[in-house]
Amino acid sequence: MTVVLVLDPETESLAVFRENEFPIRMHNGDELALPDVLPGFAVKVKAFFE
Repeated sequence: MTVVLVLDPETESLAVFRENEFPIRMHNGDELALPDVLPGFAVKVKAFFE
């Protein structure tokens, strides 16, 4: 499964793109987890912008 993350520093948000799915927009208070790609990995979106 291919996953692409696009970070937007102006809005401190990110978008998660997966093949054949609608993009998911995540914001500062959200937690990103991709168990099918990185089992056990989770990070708060705000950590990308600190």
